[in-house]
Amino acid sequence: MDAVDHHWTAHLKTAWMLYGCGTTLIGTIMAAKSWNSVKMKMAGPAQMLLIFNAIVCVILTAYKFTSKHIGPLFVLQTISHYGFFLAFIVLVEFNENPQIVDAGRKIIKKLTPLHALYGFVILYGYLKQSNCTENSVYPMSFVMGDILFFVSFFACMRFGK
Repeated sequence: MDAVDHHWTAHLKTAWMLYGCGTTLIGTIMAAKSWNSVKMKMAGPAQMLLIFNAIVCVILTAYKFTSKHIGPLFVLQTISHYGFFLAFIVLVEFNENPQIVDAGRKIIKKLTPLHALYGFVILYGYLKQSNCTENSVYPMSFVMGDILFFVSFFACMRFGK
């Protein structure tokens, strides 16, 4: 593994990852900053969501330079899934169109327990289910996080119906 990490192509990959993170970070921060001039009730929450996503991007990039244990990767992946759920809430709850708010609140009300469920899955998955074994190369924590994401995704898709 050390030989792979010290090969010249590994340095190119590192530079590309840092470039990608930097451009994503700058673009996301600029998008968040542009919400300052918007006079909508969605402006503040949208800014916070963008900053949240920028932080997740930076932490994910930093993770790539660590020991690469499975537990932190699982936590970061599930937090990014939670970001999707938060984006739906921001787009619906803080929308200026009352029809969107009314239609979306019905879904959001049913999905409120997902906040606690995401917290539970992150904690339980990290502490108890984020190990690879010979019999299970895909840890159960990732299965739990993926299922929770798909529940969120398909529930949010009900908005259009």
